[in-house]
Amino acid sequence: MAMNGFYREGEYWTLAFNGEVARLRASRGLLLLSRLMECPNRELHVLDLADLRGGDADRSEAVLDRTARHDSRPRWRRSSRRGSSSSRA
Repeated sequence: MAMNGFYREGEYWTLAFNGEVARLRASRGLLLLSRLMECPNRELHVLDLADLRGGDADRSEAVLDRTARHDSRPRWRRSSRRGSSSSRA
């Protein structure tokens, strides 16, 4: 029986599925994908993902600091509820 997996080994990610194995150079996209797979059935805000860094794969600056992100969440939630109700009309 083949083992399935998605894990990092230094500068590479190993993906195994159905007996096939692929090794990919570390990238921001794979880092984000791994974070999403760590938290199945849990909503993650885009800014939480934006702050995620993975060594050489991402050298960007933080978009918002924790305080600014925390203070802004209630506004985002209100605006997203308004946007979803208006799209139903």
